[in-house]
Amino acid sequence: MKFGGTSVGDACAIQKVLEIIRAASGEGEIVVVVSAMSGVTNNLVDAATQSEAGNCDLVEMIFRELRNRHHAVVSALIHSSMVRSRINREIEQIFQEGERLCQGTALLRELTPRARDSISSLGERLSAPLVAAALTECGLAGEAIEATELIETDSCHGSADPTMDPTRKKCESRLRPLLQKGVVPVVTGFIGATAEGVLTTLGRGGSDYSATILGAALDADEVTIWTDVDGLMTADPRLVPGRPRSRKSPTAKRPNWLTSALRFCIRRLLAQSPSPEFRCGFEIPLHRIGREPELPPRGRCRTAESRD
Repeated sequence: MKFGGTSVGDACAIQKVLEIIRAASGEGEIVVVVSAMSGVTNNLVDAATQSEAGNCDLVEMIFRELRNRHHAVVSALIHSSMVRSRINREIEQIFQEGERLCQGTALLRELTPRARDSISSLGERLSAPLVAAALTECGLAGEAIEATELIETDSCHGSADPTMDPTRKKCESRLRPLLQKGVVPVVTGFIGATAEGVLTTLGRGGSDYSATILGAALDADEVTIWTDVDGLMTADPRLVPGRPRSRKSPTAKRPNWLTSALRFCIRRLLAQSPSPEFRCGFEIPLHRIGREPELPPRGRCRTAESRD
């Protein structure tokens, strides 16, 4: 199950996510993939860009606001003082890492692709432990896992593609034991790592891609992507006036159609992968989080099947 930025955008939204996960966990084993909180990745990219320009005061302000936002959510969701202190320490370590990366960028006045990936990935690394701790708080065992442990990619920073054989082995060895013990893994979307362990990102909107990669690696029955729009739109409803037409129940027949039609809702899905074995043909239900999380899927997409 994948939850996007608006789905984990604040404490109230995360509370709905917890209810959905709790309900789904009673029906079988699940892996949760989370994006950064809404707007956070944009803020981080802005911080990286401002660092390259030497605008350190602006960078400091961005990190201060992000700190306040995340700590406020921790305070609202985590009632155990011991757990709250632990999560706040983890969050602070991630923020300090980001600040050091921005300081190095400002010193060199150069934003390398590798540094940009490291900075822009901080949002997912912040949200995963928060959601996992909130799950545990409400009585369901959760464990945050960084996708650098799971998804092995090439070295194309900013638009990396997975290498499926090692990814499948890592997912089986890291995730399967947790699932068998009834633990819900909460995995960072958007990121992976090279065989050497260097962090990479899968491109903007890459958390959807992360979920489908993990689904393929674990031979999942389905991948469910929870979103805040009705079905599959022909355009971004936040940018296009009126209501873009919704495709309620599409079936992708060709990789080219899939890439074009789902560019907004599902970024770079399985059919775009160069690996034939990756195009495994399972369904991807699309749910819209709202006041009635039990509603049926608003859209459903079947990934293209390999003919090789």
